[in-house]
Amino acid sequence: MKDPLLPPPNSKKQNLGERNPDFLPHFRFLKMGEVRRGSISLSKTNSADVKCFILEYQVITKSLGLYMLFAISLTSLVLLALCIESLYIRRRVQSIRLRIHVNGTRGKSSVTRYIAAALRASGWPTVAKVTGEIPLWIDANGAASIIKRRGTPRVQEQFRLISRAVRSGAGAMVLECMSINPEYQQLESRFFRPHIYIITNIRDDHQEELGRHQKQQIDAICSAIPPRTQVICLDGIYRNAVETAVKKQGGSLTVANPENIMPGKPGVFAENIGLALSACVAAGLEYAQALQAILDEANRIELLAWKIPNSAQNLHFVNGFSVNDIQSAATFLRNWRQHFSSLTAVYVLFNTRADRPLRSRTFAHWLAERNELAGVMVTGNHKKAMQHILRKSGMEPAQIQVLSNNDCKNIVTCLERICPPNSLILGFGNIGGLGFEMVHSLKKAINTGVVHAD
Repeated sequence: MKDPLLPPPNSKKQNLGERNPDFLPHFRFLKMGEVRRGSISLSKTNSADVKCFILEYQVITKSLGLYMLFAISLTSLVLLALCIESLYIRRRVQSIRLRIHVNGTRGKSSVTRYIAAALRASGWPTVAKVTGEIPLWIDANGAASIIKRRGTPRVQEQFRLISRAVRSGAGAMVLECMSINPEYQQLESRFFRPHIYIITNIRDDHQEELGRHQKQQIDAICSAIPPRTQVICLDGIYRNAVETAVKKQGGSLTVANPENIMPGKPGVFAENIGLALSACVAAGLEYAQALQAILDEANRIELLAWKIPNSAQNLHFVNGFSVNDIQSAATFLRNWRQHFSSLTAVYVLFNTRADRPLRSRTFAHWLAERNELAGVMVTGNHKKAMQHILRKSGMEPAQIQVLSNNDCKNIVTCLERICPPNSLILGFGNIGGLGFEMVHSLKKAINTGVVHAD
């Protein structure tokens, strides 16, 4: 007896199901033209095939129904857990009487530490979280401890530290925004619900996340301004955009004025002190007392400049690896050249990152135009690309030195080999990876007592 599912031996027209019976396993007995308007034509099928089809259809439908029910139940449980966690965090946050959130491109860590120091000096039990080069937790006594992370930084770290602040009995918390992605910045401010929100500045950095154009970067940071809060910023090109965003959110804006503030030493910026002071005054602190506490904290912060140890060449290194944008780098370069005016040669040591190619490109063009530089040393995992851009931008090949990983581990010896006497070396680019190693190598030399801090 012939199999009714197989095509006639002389048939020339065959559909996919007939060429390959396994192609349509559940519906292979249906031929072309047998499904019309969603119904099955029974003219060419026997009753056993129809029963088989109905049985298989019922089994499949029942299985899909169970899967859908499981998926909906699981999604509901996840949403319920998220709602409970959200309510828990909100209750935790509300128990902190004064909450200050610090966002912006440059200077967030310094402003965070200044405000926390002034609040402590005024009697507030204050804790702070600094993201910075190394993430730090600063307790109510001013003692700093490193925050240990497992893997890459996550925004959940902020929520854990808010709970830690509550458990410690803190009356005030100063939180540095750790997020670069605009959506995560919004998430931080929405959950923290700060009374005072600070934008230190908005400069050309993190183009991969914030956008390549100035307006995109300004809009990205302004999008995180929380509702009904007091916002503090400087009088920059972004002021109008900030003011518009603040009005939209029903808050108020204070513009800090740092003109009459004298920082006292290189690496301390009047703008950061002015922002911190405005926040303290907004929180009800007395002006003179807050200013003194801020200046004391600024003088306690670790020095950035060191003299290279055991060197008769008179070499000085300045750690600017956290300086990641051109505007800040130009100010940094100008200030430290003035401070070390007796040094005759200036070099830049740039640590690259492969995940920040736009930063490498932007700095390469800028460095190639700096006639005051004697040379540029390049390291990191994007160094070959930056070397190529520096050459294309017009820098002489003899001025470009590409350092190996071993050079970075022995940075003191490397700098003595490359730089002539009376040289100033400024580190730029990225603190991560080899940046930490080079700074650690210098600090290790300092701890042996052979480096003189300036």
